Amino acid sequence: MAEYKVKALSVGGLGNKIFSFGDFVTDENFPRGNAKLLVEQGFLEPVTKEDEIEPPAPSPVLPPSIEQISKAEIIKKLQEAKASGIEIEFDENANKKVLYKIWIGLQ
Repeated sequence: MAEYKVKALSVGGLGNKIFSFGDFVTDENFPRGNAKLLVEQGFLEPVTKEDEIEPPAPSPVLPPSIEQISKAEIIKKLQEAKASGIEIEFDENANKKVLYKIWIGLQ
């Protein structure tokens, strides 16, 4: 079974299934012989070893919002950063918003 990657914005397959750019498909997703025609027309490209190994892009991990984290947690994270060797100065008595901005600046 041959495998392909969709190069076009979209390609229609069997059962009115629509495949989008970057999707991986096989020749079984199309009527017999159509996958080869779609390759010749530039809509699909055969899958290479790099395509098979290519991991998905990691999702960015966002820090919690200021409403989701306590002042004590922010101070703890700042202390951990300082203990790990990051040069950082902060006043534990500062308000939560100031401490949060310092912590986010480390991200």
